[in-house]
Amino acid sequence: WAVLIGGAGAGYRYTRRDMEDLAAALPELAQRHGARLLVTTSRRTGRKHERTLKARLDGHPAVAYACYYNHQPEKVVAPFLGAADVVFCTADSGAMVTEAITAGKPAYALAPARRSRDASYQAILQKKIDARFVKASAIGEVALLDPLADVLSYFRLLPRDSVTAIAEKIAPLFAG
Repeated sequence: WAVLIGGAGAGYRYTRRDMEDLAAALPELAQRHGARLLVTTSRRTGRKHERTLKARLDGHPAVAYACYYNHQPEKVVAPFLGAADVVFCTADSGAMVTEAITAGKPAYALAPARRSRDASYQAILQKKIDARFVKASAIGEVALLDPLADVLSYFRLLPRDSVTAIAEKIAPLFAG
C-alpha cells in the first residue's frame, strides 16, 4: 500500500497528534491485512512532522520503504503508485489524490481532526468522493477501515493506463 503524506494546505492543518495517530494506525492496519507500506512525505509535510513519522515508522515490520522528502528528497510517487494495491493520501493534496485515481488505484483521503475547509477544494474533493474514486476518513478512524472490503464493494476505478504499467515494471528498482 502507498502512503502519500502532504501537509498544511486547502484548509487542512496537521498536528503532531495527527501524525502520531497516522503512524500508529496505518502499520497496524497493514499488518492486519498482510500488506506492506510504501511511505512518502512531501515538501509541505515539514521536518517536524517527518521526525514524528520517522520515530514511529522506521524499523516497523509493516513499512517496506519510507522517504522523508525534507530530509532526503526522492521521486518515489510514480513507482509507489505502480506497486500499490491501495493508496492512502492525506486529504490536503488534490494532486496526490488525483495521481492515485489516475493510476487506477483505490484511494483514501485522510483528514486531520481540525480543519477549516476551503470551499472550492472541498467541492472538487467531494465530486471524487461522490464518484466513489475516493473514500474519505478521519485520521482517527483509519484503524476501522477495511480496504479489502472497500475494493470489492465501494471503489470505482479508472482503467489502467500505460504509465501505471511502466511504473509497476520499474517499482522494484526503487524498493529497499
